[in-house]
Amino acid sequence: MATKLENSFLKKIEKAGLDNIEQVIIDLQNSKLKDDIKEGLLIEADAVKNELEIKYNKSKEIVDANEKEAEEDMKLQKKEDKPISAGRKAVPYDSIDQLKKWEKDRVLIGNRPETKTSGIAIIKAAIVMLALIFGASNAMAADEAVLGNKRWKVDNSGDFLPVATNSYTIGSSTFYPSEICLGGSCKASWGSAGVSPFSDNGTIITDTSTGKFDFTLATGVISATGLTAGTADIVLENAQIIDGGTNNIIKFTENSDTLSFSAVSGDDWVIDSTDGGVMFTLTDATDGSIDFQPNNDADDYIQITTTTNQPLINFVGCDGSITAASGAIAFGDENLSTTGTLGAGATTATSFIVGDDTVDVVVDDVLQFASNDEISTIQALGFEAKEARLLLSADEADDATDQWEFTAETGGSLTIANDSTTSDVFVTKFTVSAGGAVATTGDIVMGGTTPAITIGDAGAEDTQVNFDGAAQDFHIALQDATDELEIGYGTTAGTDPRLTIGGGTTATTITIGDAVTAEDTMIIYDGNAVDFHIALDDSDDSLEIGLGGTVETDERITIDGGADATLITLGDAAAFDTILAFDGAAQDFHIGIDDGVDDLMIGLGVTPGTTPAIIIDEDQETNILKKSHTLYTDNKTLVAADCGSVCMIATDGKTFTLPDTTAVGGGCEFTFINTGADDAVLLTVTPDDTTADGIYGTIAAVRMTGTDDGDLTNTKVGANKGDWTTIVSDGVTGWFITGGDGVWAGA
Repeated sequence: MATKLENSFLKKIEKAGLDNIEQVIIDLQNSKLKDDIKEGLLIEADAVKNELEIKYNKSKEIVDANEKEAEEDMKLQKKEDKPISAGRKAVPYDSIDQLKKWEKDRVLIGNRPETKTSGIAIIKAAIVMLALIFGASNAMAADEAVLGNKRWKVDNSGDFLPVATNSYTIGSSTFYPSEICLGGSCKASWGSAGVSPFSDNGTIITDTSTGKFDFTLATGVISATGLTAGTADIVLENAQIIDGGTNNIIKFTENSDTLSFSAVSGDDWVIDSTDGGVMFTLTDATDGSIDFQPNNDADDYIQITTTTNQPLINFVGCDGSITAASGAIAFGDENLSTTGTLGAGATTATSFIVGDDTVDVVVDDVLQFASNDEISTIQALGFEAKEARLLLSADEADDATDQWEFTAETGGSLTIANDSTTSDVFVTKFTVSAGGAVATTGDIVMGGTTPAITIGDAGAEDTQVNFDGAAQDFHIALQDATDELEIGYGTTAGTDPRLTIGGGTTATTITIGDAVTAEDTMIIYDGNAVDFHIALDDSDDSLEIGLGGTVETDERITIDGGADATLITLGDAAAFDTILAFDGAAQDFHIGIDDGVDDLMIGLGVTPGTTPAIIIDEDQETNILKKSHTLYTDNKTLVAADCGSVCMIATDGKTFTLPDTTAVGGGCEFTFINTGADDAVLLTVTPDDTTADGIYGTIAAVRMTGTDDGDLTNTKVGANKGDWTTIVSDGVTGWFITGGDGVWAGA
């Protein structure tokens, strides 16, 4: 069914005149109609345009002739002194509607506005109109002009010809004639290929574009006395191809697979398939053997048959032999069975069934013996009075240390030996006696995540490990009499112990020494850079903890005092800090001597002199600090809770902002200390800028006058490490300097 847009263009084409048919064609070319519909409408529009042009050209010829006649008529009227209508002329018309409009406007030939219409003019106008109508019609009937926008023409012989050779098509896939008739025979279809069924006196016309013939016969066959394919192929019904284009080779192609027969050396034939195999199928159930009789030997040959659904290969008249040029024949993962004797040289197999047990290669390079129903046992049975051995060889046994030999000795021992020095010369490395004693010539290393060695079997007896030294022996023993573990000299448990661990199941006691010999006893901690010791100094009967590994040298803690007193001494009078540190989970503390000022300090952290809370000097004066000393690295805004703090800074360009003096009240004190290097740190103390607080007082000849928000600065240039100042609030107007030292500036 035609679309609305298609119908619209049909109406435009039908009503178009010569003045607008070109625009209709342009609109049609730019439309969104389907290509096949657009093509058909363009053909129809071109035909209308050609018709209008023919009409216009023919009418123009007639009008030109009549205009000439009118000119002569006007000359005649002039001679007769008859008035001539102003502006009278003859022109061609485009359509009947235009002619009618001229008639209405009274501008036709013979129309005289100042007089009534002349009868002669009316007759002439009628003649002109009839000439235009019938003349154009007659011209259409006899014309030999072009059609289809000057693409086709009919010559004066009546032949229908294209204007250009091999350029245009009659019809399309959408618009086409129902039949074309030639020589009294009409055809609705030309077939699917070539130019068949054209013929000339029985000779088939070749389609030069495809280079092949199409033979279509309802019945019968195509017969010929001979057939030569030439360089082309022979194509069968379902696109199978027979190709002889290569010398000595015939190819059959089906489903992209090519079977070729090729002659080799003129005597032998080779059958080859490019994609797939070659199958020999014998459908005769009573004669189903395939015989291979090379050398025309009908007595000795290979025969393939099938019996009870099992293919058989039989060597007829002879013994069979299967060989491989490479020396290897593989049967995949199939089982080979025989009721005869299987003989072989070197045999390659993945498994052997011996009795009902299996020797199998379960994975590559792994040989497995699997019992069918009992414990699996592999036995190397030695002859009478002979040893039994198992030899393991690595790296093709071509070097020393490559082989291990396990030997069951005739005397009952098991030895493990290695050719550690010379290849094939075995040296015993490990021996297990028949009684269970184990001897080895190398080290024993216990590995694993929880390695353990157990000595003893829970019997009531001493158990020990002896260390057999060249000059001195030692032992580690469990002394059964006291149920204690001891480490001592010699190899006899309970004699000369040096360290004893006891106490039973409810306590642990570690004893160093034997309470007999008058000697120092000591534990030494051998550090990477520094050694330490804990020792009993026998000379003065004191316990000491000190540096190094020598008793009574560089001791740091000493405990003595005899039987009726206890004295704990920290330090050994050397010039360095002495500290007792308390390592807390969240915070550390210390009690120590700051050797630099000879003061005892109790404070935060583990470094004397940095954050003290209590200071006792050599004059026994005690200074209890409300807040600890704090070393800052960035700007700090102080609050009331910070009152009493000592604020230290070693970072250049940082500022301490004081709290509002009215908020903290009078008596809030801060001390600021420059702990940076000389000429390296600028320290600034500034009042709260939201209030009218100022700083008052004099420090190192610099007077602060209480300027609102005026800063007090320890200048960078000229500043020394240790410059300080202390200020205190009055709770009303600001802060007052109570002390200080260094180079300061301010307002």
